[in-house]
Order: sequence, then C-alpha cells, then structure tokens
Amino acid sequence: MASLTSGVYDVVIYDSYNGGASGAITLTDPVSPTISYVIGNETNSDGNGLIELTVSPAPLGFEWQSLTSTVLTNPNEEDQYNLSAGWYDVVITDNNGCEYIKRFNVQQYMTPVINGDFANPEFDNNNSTAMMINNVGNNNTTRSNRNIAYDSMGTEVNLNFAPTGFYYIPQTDGTLKRTYKQ
Repeated sequence: MASLTSGVYDVVIYDSYNGGASGAITLTDPVSPTISYVIGNETNSDGNGLIELTVSPAPLGFEWQSLTSTVLTNPNEEDQYNLSAGWYDVVITDNNGCEYIKRFNVQQYMTPVINGDFANPEFDNNNSTAMMINNVGNNNTTRSNRNIAYDSMGTEVNLNFAPTGFYYIPQTDGTLKRTYKQ
C-alpha cells in the first residue's frame, strides 16, 4: 500500500495454508526539522549578504533558488554567501524524502548619513538642523521618534536606555531639540 496517512491500521496476514495472524501498525507523520537561521543583509550594494542555516536533524539535502538575479555559487549547500538583496527559497529534503520550503529576504542595509551640528547647537533655541538621508534614490527624509535621539558625537541612541546627559531629539520640521536626560 502506498500513500497512507498517519493513523492506526489493523493488519491481518495469511499464509499459504490460510493460517492468519493479526495486529495493528501505527503510522506517524515524520517530525518536521528545526530550522534556525541568521540573515546578514547586504551593505551598500556590495553583494555581501548571507543566509546561514542550522537544520536539526541533519537533512539529506538542500536546494537553493534565487528569486532575484543573484547567481548562487553553491545552491546545494546549507549556507549561502555573497548574496545581493532579494528573495531566496530553499527546499530542505529530510531522510524520509519529505520536503520543507523556507523563504528568506536579504535586504539592503544602508548606513544613514546624518547632517547637523551636534556639538554646537544654535544658541537661541538649542536647536540644530538634522537631515536623515536614506541613500536610496536620493530621497531626503526627516525622522521623529521620541525614543530616538543623538549624543554630542551624532550617534543614534535610544533615550530609554541612555545614561544621564544632553541629547538631541529630531523634530518633524528637521531640527534637533536639545534635551537633558536625568
């Protein structure tokens, strides 16, 4: 018999003398593999993205496919390197011949360029101009988030976890408001 689903099956076996024996067989679905992964996003269009898999129990094979124009140098290996931003699928085949498909998205990470005079804010209202440039299509955007601020070196910090000191909070009009956190 083929294509049986999981469950309990009663079996009767007869020999050539019509003597029989009966019993039950339990079929169970195979346990799905545990798949963990790390995605390293591509930086600045350098083709340095990665997907590192850990599959347990060890499968029989991998078959990667790029849904972008990236040429995969090792499509039958567990881990993939030198990836461009885009979507990737892997078919993982276990030792029972069962296939599991997982999709990954490698993104392009761009370091924002922050323009502003953080060390010397304007003396009249303690504001400096801040412009976030997202490096994609030359779109300039301003950022306003009450938990995000910049220290005197222009480094982004989360105010919830920042130590006592002066910080600059981006405003919706593109300025920085100087504040003191106790």
